[in-house]
Amino acid sequence: MRPALIGLAVGTITPAELEGVDLPALDERVQALGLEAHALRSLTRAGGAVKSSRGPQVGGGGLVGGGGLTEPEGSEPQEPKPEAAEAFDDPLLSSWVRELRERVRARAEQNQALEQVMVEGVDRLVDGDVPVILIGGAALRYDFESMAGRPLDRMRLMVPRSRMAEAGSILEGSGFGPLPRTGGQGGEGSPGATRPQSSYQKADVTLDLCWQPADEVTPGLVERCWDRSRIADDGSGLRLLTSAHRVACGAAEVAERDLSETLLRLGDLALQFPLSEPEEKELAKEARGWPSRIVHGPLWLLGQWGVPVPRSLTEPVRIRWWETGVTRRVLERVVVGDALAFLSHRRLVSAAHRWLARSGSMTAALLHSAERRVRRQSS
Repeated sequence: MRPALIGLAVGTITPAELEGVDLPALDERVQALGLEAHALRSLTRAGGAVKSSRGPQVGGGGLVGGGGLTEPEGSEPQEPKPEAAEAFDDPLLSSWVRELRERVRARAEQNQALEQVMVEGVDRLVDGDVPVILIGGAALRYDFESMAGRPLDRMRLMVPRSRMAEAGSILEGSGFGPLPRTGGQGGEGSPGATRPQSSYQKADVTLDLCWQPADEVTPGLVERCWDRSRIADDGSGLRLLTSAHRVACGAAEVAERDLSETLLRLGDLALQFPLSEPEEKELAKEARGWPSRIVHGPLWLLGQWGVPVPRSLTEPVRIRWWETGVTRRVLERVVVGDALAFLSHRRLVSAAHRWLARSGSMTAALLHSAERRVRRQSS
């Protein structure tokens, strides 16, 4: 189950590798983790392998990511493509792909309604001359049509630190109600510091305002994100991170959180490889500023799963050959929510965070977590 789930998330699985897998049980996990769009892309290899030439539309029509499910407004109708599911020999797999396609289509339509609400707030911010960068999974829909059906329960907007209070007031004036103030979301032993953030809600849409793209940032990163960000080509005034900053901050976010069931974010990272040579160099430069394996660790794991991550981004992890297997197995169990016989999942998460934040081995991190468990039980 675990290899199939991972392969679906990061796009490295083949239909043949699903032979003998309990598809209903696998589908249950896919739904629980919000991986339908990633799984559909992995199985059909359609719509997500190449960056889209058009982004979602913001403004009059809201964000309308097509994902191959709808036609761009004003475009000529295209001949319908044959359903990829028809090519599968296994009728159960064909049926599942058709179900995935329908659920992704429904989610894409739901996302359009959610994003219409977000656009109301973004338009008011832009009208108020408050610059805004859309970060996180919602931003992927601008470059990857296959992500039209990705879950969008929360949308994160980065604004200048000096404009946070003003941006919040503008959102409240647009009908967004403030939620209790929150910080970062790292779990036990998380290496990340707290990311200052304010949240606002309207209907079923939650907007998180923050002034930095990750809990822990390197010196000058926020300024570089602003300087190198690009304006979306839909006329909205919304800004987007460069590919290098998006991957670096996305990998740091994976490392900062509690790591449980983070396959959705790892799938988001995998989607963006391979990078161009300039993007690879920029990312390698940015990644060096983070402590230890915060950025390189998640990228190394993707490389272990067959994602085309360049060696320049995985070599700094510095894992001894005999540690590779145990490190990979522990991280795999952590991200899908499994436990080991001798360590609870919570202790595995703690060990993984310790490994990410320090230069020691995974074996040492596991022993440290096991010792803490023994000391707690004996006290």
